[in-house]
Amino acid sequence: MLFRYDEKTGEPLECVLLDLQIAQENCITIDLAYVIYASTDGELRKTYMGELLLSYHDTFNEICSNLKCSTLPGFTIETLKARLHYAKIIGFMIGVIVPAVTLKEKDENMEEMGHDVNMEDMLLTAMNSSEEGNSVYRDRVLELSKELYNEGVI
Repeated sequence: MLFRYDEKTGEPLECVLLDLQIAQENCITIDLAYVIYASTDGELRKTYMGELLLSYHDTFNEICSNLKCSTLPGFTIETLKARLHYAKIIGFMIGVIVPAVTLKEKDENMEEMGHDVNMEDMLLTAMNSSEEGNSVYRDRVLELSKELYNEGVI
């Protein structure tokens, strides 16, 4: 995250999310689905998804205008919603995998897990465990599954 501060007061004015982890050309809705489904719950998406997408669309166009570059051809709020619908399956995978990784071991990070991590075993352990954190994870996976099933994604 990058922050811009007021020079006089030192108060934060802006925050920009910058992700250079996997630099590649892709549809913008892939990153949007990643952020939305890794960071929000079903209630927030149900209540505010339209507003979030409209804000994203308007901000994207405003930045393009400020930079004096053309926006994406045919980039309307309707095309953004349609493209995001197809990216939701990636959002589902991210929404399921990212929390499972954080639940694997509280003091172990991905680098320490090594390359032989079996994601299926990790997900099954997280879903079947009776620990409090894992019941939250189980509820999240069920919520995501129902939401995207009802939207015709899975």
